[in-house]
Amino acid sequence: MFRQIAQVHGTFDPIIRAHPARLAALLEAYWHRITVPANVVAPDPNFPLGAESIISTAAGWSPLAPHLGVDPVIPQPLPAIGWDHLIYAYMVENTRIFEIFERVIRVFVHGERFGVPSHATQAWLRATEELFFRPSVPFGIGTLTSDVRPDGRAGRRNAYYRMFGLDLNHGAADNKSYIFERPDAANRDFVGTLERLLYEVWRGIVNSQNTSGKRDTDDEAIHALCERLRDMLTLRRRNGILNREEFWFTSTMSWLHMVLEQDSPIIDDLQAQATSPEDRLMKVGNRVGLPAHGKSRSFLILGDLLSRFLIDIEMGSYTGVAQAQTLYTVPLTRDLMQEIITHYSMATGRDIKASAVTAVEARR
Repeated sequence: MFRQIAQVHGTFDPIIRAHPARLAALLEAYWHRITVPANVVAPDPNFPLGAESIISTAAGWSPLAPHLGVDPVIPQPLPAIGWDHLIYAYMVENTRIFEIFERVIRVFVHGERFGVPSHATQAWLRATEELFFRPSVPFGIGTLTSDVRPDGRAGRRNAYYRMFGLDLNHGAADNKSYIFERPDAANRDFVGTLERLLYEVWRGIVNSQNTSGKRDTDDEAIHALCERLRDMLTLRRRNGILNREEFWFTSTMSWLHMVLEQDSPIIDDLQAQATSPEDRLMKVGNRVGLPAHGKSRSFLILGDLLSRFLIDIEMGSYTGVAQAQTLYTVPLTRDLMQEIITHYSMATGRDIKASAVTAVEARR
């Protein structure tokens, strides 16, 4: 979400310097205005008349999102910004980005080990701590902790497990397994289905380039696997039960990911300048004594790629055999799938291109 907003501005400078109240109100405004078919429930019809306008205007979010009107009574065009699929948050969090920046905040607020932070970094530190490392204000869209679910990290893991049958690739700070409530209803065969689909698409890509010899592309299998993925993902979204969590969790990871995409003020103050997001994260992790995952580059790339692909899957873009064929025949889509296959193999160590994959148990 934040990376998309920054792209609209052409810079993230006004965002990272914004007061946390503005940022919170900005997210509230987007939550109540965005509608993406099959991905978002309709805005709350009972939202108090004028309350959104009063809160948003007082918080001053309008300069950050000038394309969003401030009066809910006046019909407004929907913003050309959606939010990422939950798979984005899952992939990005596997880099250990959340724990690394938690240590960054801890060091800065407790002393001057890294020197005195710049004004821009101080603004970012305050916003990050208040938005994502403390309980949110009551009634906010990000208020996802309570006596019933006191641990936000466990809440994210629960959502990942429900949607993908997956836990993160790292445990608690002491390297022990992270305790979270595992749901009875979960897409435990998501990984096996996705890997089988990627393999079948890879076969299609290879065979489409053959000028002679055997061509064993199975278009029916590709179509069936696309439908299977769509069914299991939309099953978990009935009545929009995970939309709020997805919105907040992807926004959280987008906020942290955003400052890695350039030598931002926090990166400069940490002396972690580099030419790529993964190298900046690696340097930041080394500075605070918590190494980033060695496959962080592939995880960060997969976050964006799989988000686009799974949103298309859920929207029914491949509901017929002819549409499924576009995964390996249309250049733009074929390039997307090739990149997904390459980085998925690198991130997981499972070579999708080598041979047929079989269904696997959910990774723990």
